[in-house]
Amino acid sequence: MTLEIPWPLWKSSRESRLVSKHLLSLARRGMDFATTLYELESGAFRQNRTATPDIWATQWAVTIAYLAGQLKALEKESITEYVLSLHNRDGGFSMVSPSGQSSSRNTYCAVAVLSLLDRLSAMDTDRVIGYLESLRLEGGGYCFTSVVIPKPDLLSTFYTLSSLDSLGVTVDVDMATKKFLISLQQDNGSFSGKMFGTPDIEDTFFALASLDLSDSLDSIDLEMSYQYLTSCVSEKLSLTDMAWSVMSLDILKREFNSQSMAEQLQQMQGSEGAFVMADEMSLGYTYYALQALYCLNSI
Repeated sequence: MTLEIPWPLWKSSRESRLVSKHLLSLARRGMDFATTLYELESGAFRQNRTATPDIWATQWAVTIAYLAGQLKALEKESITEYVLSLHNRDGGFSMVSPSGQSSSRNTYCAVAVLSLLDRLSAMDTDRVIGYLESLRLEGGGYCFTSVVIPKPDLLSTFYTLSSLDSLGVTVDVDMATKKFLISLQQDNGSFSGKMFGTPDIEDTFFALASLDLSDSLDSIDLEMSYQYLTSCVSEKLSLTDMAWSVMSLDILKREFNSQSMAEQLQQMQGSEGAFVMADEMSLGYTYYALQALYCLNSI
């Protein structure tokens, strides 16, 4: 059995890709693990067996179900009710409980879940769009939350642009935001843009994805980023770094030695279907690994 799934998930304009029988079996094993983290009472998923259910884990689980072709197996109405319960007055969404702090990432997760479940019409989209647009900064980029001192953040810029795109808002990125994204490219082709930390593969993915969303990929040195990413692939990477590098190269539509990466990732899937990093299995690792394997197309 094979399955066609539109890709990439973070853009509204997608192309169908054929998922092999083997990859589908890996995704369905991941789905088996995800179902053990579902809490019927709340309608949400946990990141692991000891965590509190939250919107991030719920987005990971719903995405895994999508990749496994098993959205029909989910309690769609209960999950929808849970997501809507996190919708705040300011138009954003909180992570764990009603009236918690809204943020770009929480809102991105909520929009992604409702989009995959075909339930976007269940929320007040105008209010959500208003919140997302309030995160835009005059100097370029978007901030994590409007409650704290506004500071442009790469990841929040991606979350906001992707959410607006999913909601049908034409992402007409202002020149200041384009300049902000372009300015983040380093001399070695990587990007630096998180609120904390140094340039890394994660930043590079979010920058490339943001530039792709705004049709601005040709504004940077793509060859330099490609060289940076392929040099990273040749090293021994963590599960998450492998995922970021593979998804980045997928955006660039450039070839690389993907077979060894696919083999390494498959070896990280445990007997329960979860993917494991540093002896820790979680829904997040499973989410990242399956997306990377789906990009590889070499299994």
